[in-house]
Amino acid sequence: MLTKSEICKIIAECTGVSPKLVKACFQVYSDLVKKEIKSQGQVRLPELGTFRVTIGRERISVNPITGAQTRIPPKPKVKFRAAKPLKEVTATIKWKYVSEDDELLQPKRKAAGFFKNRQNDEE
Repeated sequence: MLTKSEICKIIAECTGVSPKLVKACFQVYSDLVKKEIKSQGQVRLPELGTFRVTIGRERISVNPITGAQTRIPPKPKVKFRAAKPLKEVTATIKWKYVSEDDELLQPKRKAAGFFKNRQNDEE
């Protein structure tokens, strides 16, 4: 994945503009997107997609050790919906499928096992 510095360097090389100016433009663009999301609740980036603010639902969290329930209030979240040109580009990507037996796909659940063992010890 490209970093902000790498993106600015590539844009500077392609346009012949100084990297310092590209970084300043990138910062202004980023600030503009944030400002629009804050004031309008959404912003459309041509050829890329739309960022939109939604409200997440209220949830109940359970402490795995004590079993105590805690209410987590709804909070704003940012969702992204890709524009058609971006969807078309991603549709051409060749994916490498891995089997479910692959070790990388298996979740690491050491902590969950610890909590189960601890609850059994207390009983």
